[in-house]
Amino acid sequence: MKKVAILTFALLLVPAVAFAGGYGDLDNALTAIGSALEKGDSGPLVAGIGDGDKIELQFPGLAERSGFFGPDQAALVLNDVFRKAAPTGFEQNSARKVSAEKQYHIKGSWTINPGGSPEDRDVYVILQEKGARWSIISIRAAGR
Repeated sequence: MKKVAILTFALLLVPAVAFAGGYGDLDNALTAIGSALEKGDSGPLVAGIGDGDKIELQFPGLAERSGFFGPDQAALVLNDVFRKAAPTGFEQNSARKVSAEKQYHIKGSWTINPGGSPEDRDVYVILQEKGARWSIISIRAAGR
């Protein structure tokens, strides 16, 4: 009976662990974020939002709304930004760990084509370590 209870409990936990928000490790997070910004794919960015968290999004001139958003709203905002920005590249310029805050700060150059004219904008991403996972808490782009 005890083994059945343990097995049942373990099976109940599997879905919660499998769908935990955020990234399992920092290298995967950096790869997913860079690729998502380069290709204009909101999916990997939304997947990086921690369970029950909100993400700060700020894209001056590209998004009508700025602020803190849950995953569903963040997907809508990001899809709108990517549609207007038509991104073609992302290059990470710097990254540093802020141990006291359990954060990782990324600065990159984001190549976009709003209105068909290529331009580079600085983009800033902040990840926060929560347990054994890294979650995106902020994505901000410099304005024009």
